[in-house]
Amino acid sequence: MAGDDEGGIRVPSEAQDAVGDPADGSEDGRRGAGGAPRRMGRRRTLRRRLVGILIGLVVAFVVVALVGLPLYAFPAVDEPQRADAVIVLGPPHGAGIRTGEELMAAGYADTLAVSVDAYGIDSGIALDACHEDRPYRVVCVHPDPFTTEGEAQWVRRLADANGWTSVIVVTYPYHVTRARYLFDRCGVPGAMFVSNGDDPGLARLARMYVYQSAAFVKAWIDPGC
Repeated sequence: MAGDDEGGIRVPSEAQDAVGDPADGSEDGRRGAGGAPRRMGRRRTLRRRLVGILIGLVVAFVVVALVGLPLYAFPAVDEPQRADAVIVLGPPHGAGIRTGEELMAAGYADTLAVSVDAYGIDSGIALDACHEDRPYRVVCVHPDPFTTEGEAQWVRRLADANGWTSVIVVTYPYHVTRARYLFDRCGVPGAMFVSNGDDPGLARLARMYVYQSAAFVKAWIDPGC
């Protein structure tokens, strides 16, 4: 019969050209035969890259957390000894004031100096220790600037004015390391650092990891004092 080829069915040349011959090396053939494997290969490569990035982020997080533990969670503190003054850094409410007054009651110093805010619950007006009678001298001052470096400069001026040679500095555990660094840099004499015993909880401690780290970078960039 006309159109038969040895009993088979002839495929029109136009249809064959549209499908493409995988063996002829043409672009259409490559799309038909190798397109799907290449797409699967690209997906696998992308998945591997994403997994690698995720693993890298997890490792970086673990490293940062481990490095931060001795800096913020378990800082090096000093065994307090007799000093000229006990310094409570801001914000002074709660654990800071309590620890400062306990040190004063134990006879560690004759002067309690408190870094207070200009207003609010951390102001000198709001704190009982700043306006009630105590059997020791109390100094409540709003440092300017109201920052750790500003507090270090304030304590240095107090030490110079009063002839102090040693102070006990009370602050939050996650703040001890940075405060020690700035007080040393500002030349505060004989500074001993103790934690106020505050338990910040995991959420606040995580925030302090970020905040204190950023503040450390700022302190390193800005020479100060």
